[in-house]
Amino acid sequence: GGYNVYAVPQSVIYHYGGGWQKGQSDARTFFLLRRNHLETLIKNWGFSNVLWIVPTAMLFILFSSIVLMLKGEAARGWAYVQAVGSVFIRLPKILEKRGRVQMVRKLSDEEILPKFLNRILFFEQWRM
Repeated sequence: GGYNVYAVPQSVIYHYGGGWQKGQSDARTFFLLRRNHLETLIKNWGFSNVLWIVPTAMLFILFSSIVLMLKGEAARGWAYVQAVGSVFIRLPKILEKRGRVQMVRKLSDEEILPKFLNRILFFEQWRM
């Protein structure tokens, strides 16, 4: 807290080599991506949106896990299932973080959502 944050829409970010995931298996990487995405949704969205966004995202992840397993990608599919389970296990810690995030939050979901919708498509986030 206490920092000013500025948006620079013209900026470009390059990720060189995915350094945070070096040495991790593909399944571990996808586990962390899905788990962290769900945790981010829980911590940052308003309560009324969390009630529908998070269950929808979880169902989509679980559906994706079935599709992956049917396509012969069992390790990745199982990683998706584990990500959802991990969120339930870590829920007390996530909710504690959510409390801190929501206390310092300045903008409502209604003010933020149009900025997201102008830049990304919801399902683009869930590419398999």
